[in-house]
Amino acid sequence: MVGAHIGSVAGKKLKYELDTLTRHAVVLGTTGSGKTVMGKVLIEEALASGISVIAIDPKGDLGGLAVTSDDFDFRPFVSGGKKSAEKAANLYSDAVKNQEIDKNLIKKLAKVDSKIYTPKSNAGLSISLMPDLSAPKGFSKLSSDDPTIIADFVEPVSASIVQLAGIKGGNAEKMQSFLSSLLINSWNAGSDLDIEGLIKQVIEPPIETIGSLPLDDFINEKERKKLAASLNLILSSPAKQAWKKGERMNMDSMLSSSRLSVIDLRFAINMEEKQFVVEQILSELYKFLIRKGGSQRLKYILYIDELAGLLPPPPANPPTKKLLELLIRQARAFGLGIIVATQNPGDIDYRIFGNIGTRFIGRLRTERDIEKVATAMDLLPSRLKTDISTFSVGDFMYHNAVKNSARIMKARWLLTYHAGPLKENEIGWVNDPSKRPAMDGKLTLKTKTEKITSVKNKTRKAQKKKTISARTLLQAEPKARKRPKKAAVMKRPTSKTKTTLSPIIKVVKRYSDKVQLKSSTTPCTEYVPHLRIVIEPKPIRHLALQMQGPFVFDLTGKVFPVGNYLKQISWSTYVDGSITIAKHRRNIKATYDFALKEARQSLRSKIFKSTILSFQSFERDEVEQKNHTYLTAEWLRPRIRQLEDKENKEIKAQNTMMKKNKDKIGKLSFRKNSDKAKRILKRVFTKKKVAKVTIEMKTIARRIKQFQKENYLIKKRIKKIKELYGKRRQALRDQAFLRSHSSVRQRSYNPKRDDLIVHTTILLVPKRGSEI
Repeated sequence: MVGAHIGSVAGKKLKYELDTLTRHAVVLGTTGSGKTVMGKVLIEEALASGISVIAIDPKGDLGGLAVTSDDFDFRPFVSGGKKSAEKAANLYSDAVKNQEIDKNLIKKLAKVDSKIYTPKSNAGLSISLMPDLSAPKGFSKLSSDDPTIIADFVEPVSASIVQLAGIKGGNAEKMQSFLSSLLINSWNAGSDLDIEGLIKQVIEPPIETIGSLPLDDFINEKERKKLAASLNLILSSPAKQAWKKGERMNMDSMLSSSRLSVIDLRFAINMEEKQFVVEQILSELYKFLIRKGGSQRLKYILYIDELAGLLPPPPANPPTKKLLELLIRQARAFGLGIIVATQNPGDIDYRIFGNIGTRFIGRLRTERDIEKVATAMDLLPSRLKTDISTFSVGDFMYHNAVKNSARIMKARWLLTYHAGPLKENEIGWVNDPSKRPAMDGKLTLKTKTEKITSVKNKTRKAQKKKTISARTLLQAEPKARKRPKKAAVMKRPTSKTKTTLSPIIKVVKRYSDKVQLKSSTTPCTEYVPHLRIVIEPKPIRHLALQMQGPFVFDLTGKVFPVGNYLKQISWSTYVDGSITIAKHRRNIKATYDFALKEARQSLRSKIFKSTILSFQSFERDEVEQKNHTYLTAEWLRPRIRQLEDKENKEIKAQNTMMKKNKDKIGKLSFRKNSDKAKRILKRVFTKKKVAKVTIEMKTIARRIKQFQKENYLIKKRIKKIKELYGKRRQALRDQAFLRSHSSVRQRSYNPKRDDLIVHTTILLVPKRGSEI
């Protein structure tokens, strides 16, 4: 397979063999690092090569992959009218030219059949997610060849049934084990099941033992009937019926050639529902792979945009975790490549990284994340931290675990629309292009006068700097620059502490908020001045901002040492006045400019703020969850309570009518039976012929049938009332969910100097200890 252009290394195109994805890939990076863009680049290249993709999208960021344009006219998806559309088109056009991206890819992407599925919502295509209990092809042989398949495949299916039935507590594991035994028994025999058939088997099990115990000792008849009643809720409860909306999931269609299927999970309210949706998709995907058989080349891709919650660290063990581990272990034999992404590596089971061949590591926020990733990928934490500390948006460490090679790369620009989640009407335009509004006129693209080669050279030079391990980060003072008279004091060499340190301290105080002076406790005849700078962002409510640094500078040298190499030295705040200090050569202002630039670049990120609460966070999910919790308590519950009161009132009125009819039926039946008994006695004792049925008895029978029919209609009305109010409750939940997502505003956090507190420590280091 021809190498795919996924970015650049030192200004040169980086080609990536897509067949490598059968060993899977992971994209790591905090919010604003370019993680989603890197994942989209891989998907674009795969789709252009005719590979089918299923993309699981928790936040709605992947729908834009379905929007393409030859001239980058993304109207009507671009908000702000023609002016904004022209600005976006010029941005895309310039980036594609500068990065020499093949525009023929756009034509290939335009031929891709794209669909967006929205479980539990009619915004996109609805799919039924009721568990499919049909027997996998060749299950008996598979289970005998690999016994672990029972634990990895059957148990997640039974766990999802237990979850859907609402069975919780200590009894859930026992019920799950019982259902697993029934599934294994049926599937080994090649028999398909459905929920109705499973309920029948629960009541009258076709097995006699479970493990080494007789069936009744493991689960008695009373418990089985209770389980059957819980399973019946899956078929009868209006809330559960929401999962039945739409057509049954068809993997043959979703994984047909050049097909993009985006599963938008925004309408699954909580993590449990998201896990349930993903578990059903993974289960169907595994059955599809078994049915299709093996392949040595890449044929399909599964992309998960946010792995947190689906593959949590121990002891959490949701059904999705076992299925994902099973697919990662076996997918290569079926031609399936799995790409996963996460912004929180610390919240997933890091052992998964050991089974992944390609790693794209972007900017990470916390030391814990860096250490976990480095440990899992067999990298040195200090080296990883050093390499990613200077990353900007779109920069990644490209680590090939198979070849054991690592390079720093820049992700290429996208060819598809990328501007946040699609709205409901925009999802409809993707699924049915005929509904997409027509746009008048063509956009005016500006032509840049700058040469593309100069831009390429700048990019090449910028990226070469990032690949150098020992970086020359600061330059000498400008020659032509005029200095104020006070600066002349800095150039006077002297052997006395007071005359040498005073100009350094004056300059340091000018650029620092807090200053300390420390000297090494090791005796020495001559000391070398160093600056240790730590940048502390001023606190912002609800945000955990990390301190940046330390940045350590040798004021007599020109090379910036990697890491805090002075941490082994013991320090004292007492400084002897008779010591000799080496002449400093470095521009002190330049050291602060560098430290502040690096700190600001590292701190630069997106902040998501709630418009209904006084809350903000770096994670959009966290703000949405806070909004949803608040709306559920303050807005949703009172309205649902009102609906329930109305529903109960209407049902009570119907039940009252039904009770009256039953009373009438009872009285009429009593009269009918009394008349019948009297006539029988009369016939016995008088020995006369008496008609068995009289006109009055026929009338009573007709009235009884009439009341019974009324009760039947009342039961249907009650069922309709429950369905109606069930839909209204679901509509309110959907409204609360959408409102919780729409009530989030995004802003950029780009700290200025006034937003930062600069801590500086002047360190006097023995001359022999300062050699680098």
